Amino acid sequence: MYSSSDSEDGKRKRHKEIKLGSQGTPVNWNGEDWTFYKHAMLNAFEQNLLDEIAAGGVVEDASWNQAKKDKFKKSQAEVKILIQGSLSMKLAKQVMSKKTGTEMWHELCSIFE
Repeated sequence: MYSSSDSEDGKRKRHKEIKLGSQGTPVNWNGEDWTFYKHAMLNAFEQNLLDEIAAGGVVEDASWNQAKKDKFKKSQAEVKILIQGSLSMKLAKQVMSKKTGTEMWHELCSIFE
């Protein structure tokens, strides 16, 4: 007799489990289980107060003073580091040319959603 647990066992055999690093981000993610990866990354962005920046809700404004521009640039770099550190080499190469963390995140979303 077939049960839902049989289905879960089959999925586990076909897919490697996603490993999480000390910051809660996936490690060496290869494109499997986008939903889990996405939510783990959204949690990591939120924990680091980067969720609005990663999502594109905060954009650089020409009227900002230099200190605010520098803080924004540093936050974008942190988003890029979180993303690149979570990806397999193959996926990292697909998004590493993006200028900002926001662009990297949007690229991953466009690929997997």
